[in-house]
Amino acid sequence: MAGIGFTLRRMLQQDGFSGPLKALTYAMVIAAGPWIASSTALEVLGALSPLHQGSQRYDIFLAIVSYVFAFSLIVIGFFQMVANRYLADRLFEGRWDFVSPAFAELSAPIFVVQALLAVAFLSFVPLDVPTKAMALLLYLAITGTWLAMIFLSAAKDYRWIVLAFFAGFFISVGGGVYGAFRSGLSGQLAGFTAGYLLTFFLLLYRLKREFGLPGLHPEAFWQYHKRFWPLAVTGLAYNLGIWIDKILFWYNRDAGRQVLGALHVSPLYDNAMFLAYLTIVPALGMFLLRVETDFYDTYRAYFAAIAAHERLETLLHAKREMARTLWRNLVLVLKVQAPITAFAIFFAPEIVMGLHLNWLSLFVFRYGALGAMLHVLHLMVLILLLYLEYRMEAMFLALVFFVSNTAFTLLAFAGGMPDYGIGYCASCGLTLLVGLQLLANAFRDLEYHVFMRLPLS
Repeated sequence: MAGIGFTLRRMLQQDGFSGPLKALTYAMVIAAGPWIASSTALEVLGALSPLHQGSQRYDIFLAIVSYVFAFSLIVIGFFQMVANRYLADRLFEGRWDFVSPAFAELSAPIFVVQALLAVAFLSFVPLDVPTKAMALLLYLAITGTWLAMIFLSAAKDYRWIVLAFFAGFFISVGGGVYGAFRSGLSGQLAGFTAGYLLTFFLLLYRLKREFGLPGLHPEAFWQYHKRFWPLAVTGLAYNLGIWIDKILFWYNRDAGRQVLGALHVSPLYDNAMFLAYLTIVPALGMFLLRVETDFYDTYRAYFAAIAAHERLETLLHAKREMARTLWRNLVLVLKVQAPITAFAIFFAPEIVMGLHLNWLSLFVFRYGALGAMLHVLHLMVLILLLYLEYRMEAMFLALVFFVSNTAFTLLAFAGGMPDYGIGYCASCGLTLLVGLQLLANAFRDLEYHVFMRLPLS
């Protein structure tokens, strides 16, 4: 996504306040588009729909949407980072004609696998056929959106991406309200799905216009999964880490409850955690806009010095500049995010009451807001490790997040309701500490890593 970041960064040079504000707004939507659109759409639907919040049919609707996002992301995680690496390598070679074939080669089997998984799960949910069909279609539309976003990072057309999400948002809300009045649960789900289908097809149209129709190439995309298997494990483990605490709460006897068949929810935890995640959207935008782009400038200068056979003193100077830029921008993100998190924690009672959440969500929201700030920082650390080609270290960090979030969440159940959310927060703190140590070691050993472990030819 650094390519889009460079395009947006030019807005920061514009006079006045509008340029930086537009740049940050675009960056936030690109970094968290599906998340922002779905969260806002669900809130609006809850207020306008005849299926009011708290009713069983609306709870089924929310559960379906939550499961769709959770499991589509988990499955896509196994392929996402490998696809990013493949795409980056082909674009570095100037092989733009490989983008569309790679998208087709990746998406076709994933759609089949996702459809089979969805059908198998829905067989344990006693819903009518139209509702199951809409749930399956939504699952595939969200899956397609994740896939298209991976490849659209090469197009750098941020305006089209933002347009696609806004258009989908309005169709999801309008269609969801209209469908609920006409057909109840199945209608609301159909309207909501229509918005995501529109988003997916708009992104797909942009991919086709930018890179053309897919053709055949001799190099198989799937060979990258054998070569870069740590990236596949990293993506899967990290996305499992994001969702494992929610899944454990859904099926916990005290914290969760059954909605219908295999569908379980934990409103006390889910609502507060999703709200807490929204507090880090500015930090995600800042990472795309400043951290990744500034780091990439110094990163490229360092490896350009290696390619030019510069002296060791020159390489060490470039490395120090890269490290200074990295830490300076991480501190910048913390300066932006820390006041937002502090505001959320301090005014948590007013926020919870204003949004008509259960007052017991207060504990979860406070832990979740602090944990989310730590989460976005260790996500940045993981991405930077991947930039430096420390794939095994990045995989280890993702596994630390998944395992610790699982263990700490299970331990938090023993403490009862006041401790709900502390497991996620503690896991994010531990993962950040481990990640910072790994990143410091990476910079210390960078010359050895580059010259002795990586193929430079």
